Amino acid sequence: MDVAGKRVLVAEDNRVMSDVIRFNLQRTGAVVTVASTGSKALEMLRSEDFDALLSDYQMPGLNGEELCRKVRHCGRNEQIPIVMISAKGYEIDKPRLQEELGLTRFLHKPFSARQMVDVVQEALSSART
Repeated sequence: MDVAGKRVLVAEDNRVMSDVIRFNLQRTGAVVTVASTGSKALEMLRSEDFDALLSDYQMPGLNGEELCRKVRHCGRNEQIPIVMISAKGYEIDKPRLQEELGLTRFLHKPFSARQMVDVVQEALSSART
């Protein structure tokens, strides 16, 4: 699927990681907005429409799981495809989170730019319209 013009929100507290994600998605033509905290991401999701959300699992304050739980009940973007990004890999109960939060995919750090773009394209193509 072509991601050109698709609005992607990235919730990532690590500046270097968010810059890498933004740069590579923008190269595909996506319109990328970065929120450095889960709380900022939730504010944006409540006031704007996005085509996909990439959320880090471990963030200070409102973490990725809490953010996704709130997103699924906020109305405006409750059907948005969500890709959870995590360095915790085996420590997370992925099947439970995917079922409870309706996550589209998990992406484990470290990942390649190509892998991340492919996962976002897959998430966008599986979106319910």
